[in-house]
Amino acid sequence: MTWWALSWSKQPYKSFFAEQNIEPTVYQQADNPAIRYYQGQLSGQTITLWVADIFALTFEDVGSIDAVYDKAALIALPADMRVRYSEQVRKLSSDTSKADGANNEITPQLLLTLNYDQRKKNGPPFSINANQLEQYYSAHYQICELANKPSSIGSAPDITVTEHVWLLSNK
Repeated sequence: MTWWALSWSKQPYKSFFAEQNIEPTVYQQADNPAIRYYQGQLSGQTITLWVADIFALTFEDVGSIDAVYDKAALIALPADMRVRYSEQVRKLSSDTSKADGANNEITPQLLLTLNYDQRKKNGPPFSINANQLEQYYSAHYQICELANKPSSIGSAPDITVTEHVWLLSNK
């Protein structure tokens, strides 16, 4: 299995590789110099960390993806970008080689969201409730809440926050 992650900033990746004592190879995308990725080996597995604008990536750039873990991307985006983001992640992670028209193979996603009274703090991170999640993902995914627990936001410790863990899978 190949692991990959995506960020707009290279700093988290430099820190990750330094903490793991890995000397990564840095690649520049030939067709788009704004896309770069760091690649290294850890316990026999390839780890690829992309530094790019997710909206600039294509399926051809990233290749086959076995699963998606979204810890903080969706909740970092304002409402007007979330539909576009959720559609882009689906496009990047849908294996079109397995597609037969309507039965497109959907890559599962593990998604973390926060839910709180948005009137008390206007993000980021932004609050996302179950209805919003349905709006962004229900056309292509079965949505299952795996867990929820009380949480907090460092910049607003007095707000009541619930963290949710969702599994998005093939319908």
